Formats: sequence, structure tokens, C-alpha cells
Amino acid sequence: MRVPTVSEYLHRNGVVIERARRDGRSLGYEERCIVLAGRAVAKAKGVTRELVNKFEMAGERDWDKVLAKIKVKAVFAFYHDPFEEIPAMASYYITESNHPALPEHGNVDAETLIKNGCKVPKTPTYDKWVRKGKKVTRS
Repeated sequence: MRVPTVSEYLHRNGVVIERARRDGRSLGYEERCIVLAGRAVAKAKGVTRELVNKFEMAGERDWDKVLAKIKVKAVFAFYHDPFEEIPAMASYYITESNHPALPEHGNVDAETLIKNGCKVPKTPTYDKWVRKGKKVTRS
């Protein structure tokens, strides 16, 4: 998996900021964390504030990305082992994503997908999963 460059981080920041602006809302917690992390990476690499602004403004004006519909494709991956009164939780693998808070090749739970407005894929029941002899991971 390729690591994004500082300019790509900052460009993504601009896209996130402009999407929020167009929706008439302030940045959510995850979006603020993404923007601040991108700026921290730039500061650590010695990028000046003027250059940070330039890259972010370029992202704000990239209409292909700003106006693109958020698409996240996730598939069921595995179950976490139940513990005492905590039920078994399904984990999903993200195969394709242009969502800033849900990067590709990551694992998320159903709550995170719902919170970010994404569709939760079909999931086998925990009993069927165990009956088939599939592995269950311990958290």
C-alpha cells in the first residue's frame, strides 16, 4: 500500500473542508482529526503555512472530488469473540472508499459504518459463523 505524500494529505484536507462548507455544517470530530493530522504531518516535514494554505485551497477547488458522491464498499470479515455480557461484534473490511474517515483496507464495525452514513453489508449470524468452523478473534 502506497503512503500518500504531504501534498496529497493537504489536498484531501481541502476537499474535506469544502464538502463540509457546501453542506452548511462545521467539521465533525473525525474530520477535524483528519485535517489536524494532515497539518501536523506537514509541520513535521517543515512545510510552511503558506504552502499548506496553497495545497488546501487547491483541494477546495477540485470539483471532481468535492462533488463526488461518497462511496464506501465494505464486506464482512470476521466476528470478535463475545466476552461476558458483551455480544459478538461483526467486523467489516473496506475494499473501496473515497470517504476521508474510512480508508481503504481497514476494518470497521457496523456502528462506524452507520455513523458515517454507509450501508452495512449482509452478515451471517454468529451461530452460523461458528457452526461453519470459522475463526473468531479475541479483542
